[in-house]
Amino acid sequence: MSNDDLDDLLNRFDSRHKKVTEGAAEDMSDEELFLADFEKQRASDIRPTLEALGKKLRERGHDYAFREAQFQKPRGSRTQPDEAYIRMQIYLVNEPKPEAGDDDRRCYIMFRTNHKTKMVEMIASDLTATGGEVTKEGSCQVNQLTKMFVQEKFVHLFRRLSKKVG
Repeated sequence: MSNDDLDDLLNRFDSRHKKVTEGAAEDMSDEELFLADFEKQRASDIRPTLEALGKKLRERGHDYAFREAQFQKPRGSRTQPDEAYIRMQIYLVNEPKPEAGDDDRRCYIMFRTNHKTKMVEMIASDLTATGGEVTKEGSCQVNQLTKMFVQEKFVHLFRRLSKKVG
């Protein structure tokens, strides 16, 4: 167990203890803790790692963009919640310029929560003008989303994309 793991556990303990001592009606649920952990990990490891990789892409003439969303509970006529996610859209130099609404037909990497299983799903798309597919690359726990892990998933996607060009 690293110091970071211990710090995270102590922070959780302090957060729960503070709510109890302040007379909070209820503790954070496991689901709320999971979502808070994802938000923290997204800000501290996932996004900075993807931004650094995106800068390397830009140096070679490619481009990228981010989309992020917070978890939204079911509301109105929506019976399912909107999961929290971060998605890095990749615009390759050999592809036509992006048009409004065509992001789902482009390559991307996404990390999305699954609040029911308390796991983070990784989705990769190698879609280009010549075709491709969107695949679920697996699930992991929030604490597994280290900078190295995110970089490995990105490199795996780019390996798939480079095979399509060659």
